Amino acid sequence: GICWDMGHYAYNTIKDGFPVETVPAPETLKRIRHTHIHGIYDMETHFPVADDEPIATYVNALKASGYEGIYNLELVPGRFMKDFPDVRDAIESSILRLKEMIHS
Repeated sequence: GICWDMGHYAYNTIKDGFPVETVPAPETLKRIRHTHIHGIYDMETHFPVADDEPIATYVNALKASGYEGIYNLELVPGRFMKDFPDVRDAIESSILRLKEMIHS
């Protein structure tokens, strides 16, 4: 299996000029066993998950592929506390957003 780092995947698709909604091929999605999920803010990674992130598209693609593994948030408060000073709220909001995406 492989790990899908959704935050870096989104970063790279944006950086390389591809549509951020681009998802891996179905045969790749079937091989995913682990995730790393984080948002992007001003082209920086490991930020809280925002409502306008492509993460929901990625989660839906994983769900459609039959993924039953863990959706692992990978947030680094030291990177985002300047822009999101209420670190606890940023983390809790990310958890709630991800939970909504998984259960929608």
